[in-house]
Amino acid sequence: MRSKDKYFDHLIGEQNQESNPEEIKMIKRIITAHSEDYTEDEKMNFKRIGLHLRMKRYLEEPIVQIKPAGEFLNELLEIYKVKKTKFAELIEYENTNLHAVLRGRRRLNNKMATKIGSIFSIDPELWMYIDVKNELAKYQKENKFQKSKYTLEKLKTTR
Repeated sequence: MRSKDKYFDHLIGEQNQESNPEEIKMIKRIITAHSEDYTEDEKMNFKRIGLHLRMKRYLEEPIVQIKPAGEFLNELLEIYKVKKTKFAELIEYENTNLHAVLRGRRRLNNKMATKIGSIFSIDPELWMYIDVKNELAKYQKENKFQKSKYTLEKLKTTR
């Protein structure tokens, strides 16, 4: 959790409000200059790691808006500049089914999650957990699930 006296910058992370705009610009220039030393493969790997961390954070935080696992996969394909048809062919998956996954109309299955995990070094369980969390959130929202209706106390008193 971020404290109220800090803000978050997508390039340099959490910052104290006492930092002036010139200091922030200087830090961004240093980061930009330093990042030019990395190869394109290293930059793509850093983006993959960042996406992996966002996926984990998505699981840990309450869902504000459902983000299908396919959206994360789509980001990976964009990071590595992989055409969807080539990817579908590699993982032996129909192109139309892949597009349904990428748009969130279809869930990942364990076979696909395993292949994606192998290719991008992201644990297949993480992909599956995202889909399960989304399904649960969707169910609770659609059915207006009332936690107060189902409690251990009510179970104890109905004996």
